[in-house]
Amino acid sequence: MWRYFLAVILTLFFGPGVPGVGHLVIRQYKKAIILILLSIAVVFIMSAYLVSFADLTPLETGVLNFSSMMEFSKKLLADNSDKMFYSNIALAAIWAYALADIIWNAVIAFRSQRNEK
Repeated sequence: MWRYFLAVILTLFFGPGVPGVGHLVIRQYKKAIILILLSIAVVFIMSAYLVSFADLTPLETGVLNFSSMMEFSKKLLADNSDKMFYSNIALAAIWAYALADIIWNAVIAFRSQRNEK
């Protein structure tokens, strides 16, 4: 049972960033890989979507330094904050599913241990 407790704590700690880490702890590797790949896909798709709206003229000047990249990133996120809402909802839904699945698996394991006794 300690494994499920640790899985819940890790899933809560890492949050929507890495939703499959708790499944790795309880040795459900297929679900973990699917959840991690799904969250990576959401981030990748949203990044590609945001860049399609970006004004790339500051980057086309040829002068790339850290401060210009930071300004570009800040402007991109500020201009598209409403679009970021959807990726946050998708990542939160994946995280909520992962957390609920771990808790459900813990309940099933607890019931099966209780029935064996």
